Amino acid sequence: MRLLKNTSFLVGVSIILALFIMVNLTCFAAPKLTLKMGHEQNVRGGTQICAETLQDLIERRTNGEIAIEIYPQGSLSSSPEELLEFLRSGIVDLSISSTGNISGFCNDLQFLDIPFLVNSHEHVQVFAQSLPMMEIYDIFEKEVGVKVLDICETGNGTCITSNKPIQNFEDMKDLKIRCMMNPSFVAIYEAFGASPTPIDWGELYTSLELGAVDAQDNSPYIDWVMGFMEVQDSMAMLRQYWSGGVFLVSKNTWDKLTPEQQSILQISVQEACALERQWIHGKDLEAVEVLESQGKTITYPDKEPFREAAKPLLEKLFNEHPQWRDWYEQVQIINPDTRKPKAEESK
Repeated sequence: MRLLKNTSFLVGVSIILALFIMVNLTCFAAPKLTLKMGHEQNVRGGTQICAETLQDLIERRTNGEIAIEIYPQGSLSSSPEELLEFLRSGIVDLSISSTGNISGFCNDLQFLDIPFLVNSHEHVQVFAQSLPMMEIYDIFEKEVGVKVLDICETGNGTCITSNKPIQNFEDMKDLKIRCMMNPSFVAIYEAFGASPTPIDWGELYTSLELGAVDAQDNSPYIDWVMGFMEVQDSMAMLRQYWSGGVFLVSKNTWDKLTPEQQSILQISVQEACALERQWIHGKDLEAVEVLESQGKTITYPDKEPFREAAKPLLEKLFNEHPQWRDWYEQVQIINPDTRKPKAEESK
């Protein structure tokens, strides 16, 4: 009987000790950090692909110590400006925001939206890793207090959809085109002779359907998945400007990460953004093929008249922002579409 009691006592002590050890191990285990990531794009687009790719990479590379919760389609805030304020305060940890929507916080970010900055998808890939881009990131961080890790491809300006085909520069005259009310975008279309018209994103489909505006600008893939080509017949492949989405991280969040975690986040973001840029390019090519097969008119207007029309605007911008001229010239030097060995140029 005494043996039974002693055994019961020992079992009880063992259970208590086991629970004590488990509690203490739990206390000393690395806590799981959950980062909130918001963006305004839909769940079928490249921005979501970038976010989901980062989510998978971070969870794997930190062994689950860091998790990312994604809030797409403006679910944290429908205002890109407000979302940026959330990042500054640390309420939100990560986001991807269009440069056109948040350039009001940093004038030099508007450099990315100037006309004909990049010539092709291949040019964008080099530009994304360029010194001018890194300098703009540093300026943004100093002025806004939010860190930029990389840039995505939103494709804005790759093409213009319209009710009537745009075959040449003259077809742009008096064209009522909806665009973001970014000063650079408005000035570009005014230089082309068009009439930029403000329309809320949520009202764009109906506005195109009812003829409140004649045209709009976006990437072919966005035009396809958002259904804009259901109410538009033509697409002009002009690439009049390039607009990306900057990948942002709250300084509060960045500073509380260990150096190892910062390194993992940095390289993972760069990989996710590189993948997204390539993914959206492939989807753009696919969208053009599908739309052509559906009988939509795809035009490729001569860019030179558009470039000539944009030159006064560029000169105005360079005079207002002298550093932009040097950045622009550097970006043109790293254009893989025009670079040739000097030995070949001398032939």
